[in-house]
Amino acid sequence: MKLLFNYTIVILLVMITMTSCETDSTTRYVIGDDLSYLVLGSDVTKDELQEIVTEFKTNQDIDIDFDGTEYDAASKVVSLTFKVSARGNEGAISSAPVHGAGFIIDNNNFRVSNNLSSLF
Repeated sequence: MKLLFNYTIVILLVMITMTSCETDSTTRYVIGDDLSYLVLGSDVTKDELQEIVTEFKTNQDIDIDFDGTEYDAASKVVSLTFKVSARGNEGAISSAPVHGAGFIIDNNNFRVSNNLSSLF
């Protein structure tokens, strides 16, 4: 019963976060003990990706590798490739559209998707 309640709360928080964003260009992420997720916005830059990599590694030992990702002259992502490794699980995305790509990790799930909204 407690597990079902916790899972329902996690889903609710993710859905609220996703629907409360003003534009599709916003990159959103949470790093926590029970829930960590990343949803990339269409305006994400190389520098932002490096900051995200450092924060996830430092706070939850989650490895994210954006090798192969292509950037334009302004350092915005134009072609996304990434791998995520955490808690004994791995996932990868190659050549995905930037907006909506990401991952979610909680006590029961590890999902990598090029459309995070498809998880709900």
